[in-house]
Amino acid sequence: MPVIEVRSKRVGGATYQVPMQVRKNRQQTLAIRWLLLSAREKKGRPMAIKLSDELLAAYNREGAAISKRWRTSTAWPTPTRPSPTSRGERSPPLITS
Repeated sequence: MPVIEVRSKRVGGATYQVPMQVRKNRQQTLAIRWLLLSAREKKGRPMAIKLSDELLAAYNREGAAISKRWRTSTAWPTPTRPSPTSRGERSPPLITS
């Protein structure tokens, strides 16, 4: 399931693509959507067989849905809180006794 998703954020007159963490129910929705889309892309077989093949491939960490998950999760680093020095703040003084 995806952990990070890119969302549009409007600041002033500009729109930025900002990576954000994904809620649990949204993760499940995206995972199911990706499984269905990758099953629909396969042609020439009944949908039940295509979907079962895609589910088995996902279980084995293979298939189009897993590659989409991998591309999505590696596109952005995990959001973390910036360090105080990168925000321009001073670090706390060292106290030695």
